[in-house]
Amino acid sequence: MKRSALISLIIFIFIFMTGGCINPVEWGEQVNHRFNPSSLVSLDEETLRELEAEFVFFNYNVENGTIAPCFNGETTIFHDLYCFISNKITYGSDISNFYCIDYLATPKQTLIRGVDDCDGKAALICTMLVKRGYDAYVVMGTKHTWVEVHVDDLYVYISHIGRTDQIIISPEPISNENTWYVKFNANEAQWRIYPLVYQGALVFFYLFFVFLLSQVILIKRLYSKPISYISEMAGYFKYVLYLFMLFFCIWVVILLLVKLLSEMS
Repeated sequence: MKRSALISLIIFIFIFMTGGCINPVEWGEQVNHRFNPSSLVSLDEETLRELEAEFVFFNYNVENGTIAPCFNGETTIFHDLYCFISNKITYGSDISNFYCIDYLATPKQTLIRGVDDCDGKAALICTMLVKRGYDAYVVMGTKHTWVEVHVDDLYVYISHIGRTDQIIISPEPISNENTWYVKFNANEAQWRIYPLVYQGALVFFYLFFVFLLSQVILIKRLYSKPISYISEMAGYFKYVLYLFMLFFCIWVVILLLVKLLSEMS
């Protein structure tokens, strides 16, 4: 049980700190983004100017009918930005895009790849709104990430969790206290630790259960016929695990060498 708990804790810390990325070159950046999420809402001036020019051209094409509009009726800057980013950035999972469980990409990285999930799109929209002077925030939850904007006495939500309307403009804030753990922009970050602890506890106990069950099968070696086959297969699992760990270590060393050689050159 102690061994299972220790392994689960190590894996949980690794996933939490690095987003589960297998590339060690990304580890430092991912750790920084998790402890300093405000770094995700930034974009250099040259890239921002190019993006704004694309945005103006995109709106021109929507107005003359070259590109189909995302919304019917009257729209706002929030509708236009959401439509622009949705068309420019394809939705893709972090596993297929960055080979990570939960990769936090900067707006620059999202633009270069042209693919990201909800947090990458939210950071990009928020960056463009902040540059326009809006009091905008990226709201990162345990299941989804969206954008919240405070405009005078109104609250604007872009791609809010659990809502069919992608743009919500409301005189009252939407109650979402149990769904997010950090709300941030380039200047500040507001943390709520309870949702994060809850999600972390679920991941830890899930890993703990899996490793504890594997340990029980390996040690006890139950010999009833239905269990015997599973027990024998689990006996080979540890060797597969050792082989995987060996390849993982070799992969880490190769990537670190590549980074070192590229910096030397």
